[in-house]
Amino acid sequence: MKALKSLLLLAILALTLNAGAQEVNVNITDNSNYSGLYEVNLYVIDTYTQNICIVAQKKNVTISGYPFGSTEINLTCVNLVSDQIDRYRYIAHVARQSASGSGQNWTPLLDTGEMWGDYSIYVTLN
Repeated sequence: MKALKSLLLLAILALTLNAGAQEVNVNITDNSNYSGLYEVNLYVIDTYTQNICIVAQKKNVTISGYPFGSTEINLTCVNLVSDQIDRYRYIAHVARQSASGSGQNWTPLLDTGEMWGDYSIYVTLN
């Protein structure tokens, strides 16, 4: 019975730690006459090590943009360090799929705990 209570407590703790909403909304503005689809790549950069890796990507995105949810963002390549120092940044890169042109923008610097927040990145293509 004691083992069951411990297991239940661990399960509740695990759910609590993973309950944070993680969503990175990429909003697109295109200042041209392009009316096609876009490819959106989401990266994370560690500004201390300069390590950059792709954490999510989506093709065939419309001009309205795309919300990357927690099930689509994979942070395993980032090697997060729990030092409470603002060292990470999400970078969104948007490219037209059937024409030349791209743009990018990023979030403010974030610490490890903030990586599971809800952010919007606005990308403008000319």
